[in-house]
Amino acid sequence: MGVGIGVAGTPSDEENQAMIDTSVAAAVSDQRAQLAAEQAEAAAALDDAKKQAAAASTAQRAADNAHAAADSRSAELDKREAALLPREADAAKSTFGNGMHLVGRDINPGTYRTAGGSYCYWERLSGTSGEFDDIITNDNVSGASVVTISSSDVAFKSNGCGTWTKIG
Repeated sequence: MGVGIGVAGTPSDEENQAMIDTSVAAAVSDQRAQLAAEQAEAAAALDDAKKQAAAASTAQRAADNAHAAADSRSAELDKREAALLPREADAAKSTFGNGMHLVGRDINPGTYRTAGGSYCYWERLSGTSGEFDDIITNDNVSGASVVTISSSDVAFKSNGCGTWTKIG
């Protein structure tokens, strides 16, 4: 009788293989489920990364467009400024006060007016030596005065006349 009890409690090779197969199948099934969860997580992370990349690309395009617009505006302003510089320099040479001014360098030739003062003396000059012969013409006036400075004049000098402004 002892032999029958011992044999009946030991599983057969087929039973052992069935238990191993069931155990392996359960482990493989668990690993597949875990792998599927990891793949879903990776796919979600990839989708988020793609969305972030698309947003970054859109932001970069917007930044590039803004830079291009700013560069264009800057170039336009530089061009306008370059066009204004000679006009500003010309305007600066079209208003002056008392003293000696070189024609073409300090002041532009043309017709100027001043409100003058009670004693206004001016001279158109052919030179700056201070000699009497340098005076082309001059005047002593009280009040407003108008004078035309020629491009052939070397200098213009005034005293007590206030501000001269080009009128033509």
